[in-house]
Amino acid sequence: MIQQPAWERRAAPRRLEDRLLQERLGEVGGATPVAIADRLEHLRAEVRERERLKEEFLLTVSHELRTPLAAIIGFTDLLTMEPELAGRPELDLIQESTRRMQSLIEDVLMLAQLRSGTMRLHPDRVDVAGIARRATVAAAENEDARHLQIRCHGTTKPAWAKADGAAVETVVRHLVSNAVKFTPSGSIDVRVTRQREHVRVTVADTGIGVPPDARRFLFEPFRQVDQSVTRRFGGLGVGLSVVRSLLRLQGGDVGVLGRRGGGSTFWFTVPAARAA
Repeated sequence: MIQQPAWERRAAPRRLEDRLLQERLGEVGGATPVAIADRLEHLRAEVRERERLKEEFLLTVSHELRTPLAAIIGFTDLLTMEPELAGRPELDLIQESTRRMQSLIEDVLMLAQLRSGTMRLHPDRVDVAGIARRATVAAAENEDARHLQIRCHGTTKPAWAKADGAAVETVVRHLVSNAVKFTPSGSIDVRVTRQREHVRVTVADTGIGVPPDARRFLFEPFRQVDQSVTRRFGGLGVGLSVVRSLLRLQGGDVGVLGRRGGGSTFWFTVPAARAA
C-alpha cells in the first residue's frame, strides 16, 4: 500500500501560501522579527485551513452528486430496454450527458482523495502494453473518435511494470481521451517502450497542440490552456492533475512536448518490474 509523499500533498497549498504571504508582507513593515514570524505563521495556518476546507468540500460534493446521478443512469438504462423507446435520440442524449457528468465527478473525487492523502494504491506486476492496447481499442470505438485513426505500437509483447493496474488504466484513458478531444482530424499514436528502469508510454496526436507557456501550469488542478467562459472545449481541468498525482504516487512521472498547431506528445513512465 502506497501513501502519498508529503511533498506532493504540500506542493499546491505551499504555492498558495507564498502568494498570500507576498501580498501581505507590507502589512508587517517596521515590525519586530518576532512579530513578523508570528504573523507569517498565522497566515500559513490560515491558508492550510482554507485548503483543508476546499478538499473537504470537493469530497462532499462529489459523494452527494454520485447518488442521484446513479439513479438517473439506472432508470435511463431501463427505459432504453423498452422496445417502443429503444433508439430514441432523447434517451441517447441523456445517457451521453450523464455518463460524461459521471466521469467529471469521478475525476473530482479522485483529485480530492489525492490532495488529502487518502488515496491508496496497490502496486503489483502489471502489463502496461496490455492496458494501453485495451484503452486504445476502447477509445477507437467511441463515437467522438470515429473521424480519427488511432493506432497502438509496441503492444504485441508484455511490458511489465510495478504499478497499480487501475491507476495506469486511468492515466492511459485520460491521455487518449484528451488527444481525441483536441484532435479535430488526423491520427493518434499510442506507443509503449521498455527501458531499463521504466516502462514509457507516449500518446502523440496531430491536434491543436500545447503552447510552450501553458506547460508550466498544464498539470495543475482546474487549469486549462483556454480559461475563458466561451472556451471551445469543455471539462474541469482536473484530468491531467489526477494523472500526474497518480504517477508520482507510484514512482512515475508525466510530461508533454509539442507546440500550438503542431500536435502534441504526452508521455509518462512507471517503474519497470523485476524479471519474474
